[in-house]
Amino acid sequence: MRSFTKQVSVLLAGLALALVFGLSAPIAQAQGNPNTQGQSTLTHVGGVYVARNYSFWSMQINNPNSVPAASPASFILRQGSFTMPDGRVMIPFVGEIVNIGAGTTQELVTLTAVSGCFQNAPVDSCSISGNTVNAHGRGDQITSGTNGIGEALGDAANNGGGSVYWEVDCGVGTVISGGATTTIATCKAPQAFTNFGSSVFVNTTVTTATSYSVGIVGAATAFVTSCTALTAGTNCSQFVSAPGKTAIGSGFASVLITPSTTPGAGAIHVKVWGWTAAQSNF
Repeated sequence: MRSFTKQVSVLLAGLALALVFGLSAPIAQAQGNPNTQGQSTLTHVGGVYVARNYSFWSMQINNPNSVPAASPASFILRQGSFTMPDGRVMIPFVGEIVNIGAGTTQELVTLTAVSGCFQNAPVDSCSISGNTVNAHGRGDQITSGTNGIGEALGDAANNGGGSVYWEVDCGVGTVISGGATTTIATCKAPQAFTNFGSSVFVNTTVTTATSYSVGIVGAATAFVTSCTALTAGTNCSQFVSAPGKTAIGSGFASVLITPSTTPGAGAIHVKVWGWTAAQSNF
């Protein structure tokens, strides 16, 4: 009888775990998580902060009603923190780049000042400032400008430091013709990282140039070195840089494509990923 009771207990425990993990994705989606691919939404797993899962947040400007483009422009937010789909509370404005607005007025803004943003902050006490090109105001959405990397680094720093895993997908068909280099201004990577891999797929045949490299401003070959895959449908798997440390600053830099010479035409899809050691801020 005792053995049978023990077996039943183990079975019930297993069923409970299956229910918990099986229900986690639908619950996260019900909370507004844009993840629709059935991937985990956990932000901190096995001591590693997963940057992608820190991108599932948004806040609205609450005051003032309208602010013209300014250097800097200041905005008041209703709350000072955000609860992620997995229940983790995160303050998103720690040395952060954010997207403000939508459509034709959406822009990347590097914050120059942050005040009163913390967990359980009083209503309308959180304010942020940054140099803007477009006018923004009440109701405009603020989202991550770094695919969750800045938020993960900030959360890790607030908890004594740690390892942050990140991925940056620059989109399909980045045109690389028309200049000696192509800076993908909307695609940001940390300036300090260990390269763990990259992917390049040629969408449109690259002409004139005989090769191209992929990195960031200040480290042009950090991800791919002298890739000679030029024909549409090919990739750069044989030219991925070996894992290595890049450290040229503490902020972010745009992903950079450097052809051997100015291409006549061409478009490629770039994705890069790596690890960054977040330093404690206390």
